[in-house]
Amino acid sequence: MGGFVDRPGLVLGQLTFYLLLIGGIVWLIVHLVRRSKAGGSSGSSQARWQHAVNVCTADPRYRLGQVAAVNQVYPQRGTAAWVTWYGTGQPQNTWFENVYPPVGGWVIVTGGIGPDRTTFVVDQVHDVIA
Repeated sequence: MGGFVDRPGLVLGQLTFYLLLIGGIVWLIVHLVRRSKAGGSSGSSQARWQHAVNVCTADPRYRLGQVAAVNQVYPQRGTAAWVTWYGTGQPQNTWFENVYPPVGGWVIVTGGIGPDRTTFVVDQVHDVIA
């Protein structure tokens, strides 16, 4: 019957080895994903955050805000979203032309009040810290 020898102990040992190997790989992937979400690479994002705060504090043209909610996404046009501004905590309806920021992400933007006198219209997104 060819070279196959039926050895239950050998088959069980190989099966155990592969299950442990797969389990270890899954654990490693989950660990790395959790670490990166918790700020495992916080050195660079922390530095970007501090730089954003410094720039926005020193120059009033730059505004730092967190995307609290997305009202509407218009494909190939942009995003209408609620942004909560850093420092004041004031939420404001905001229009991002051809930009689609993530909910929860921090944006460094320039722009001004639109013709409706309530919406902040973004001229340029300078950085997104997710």
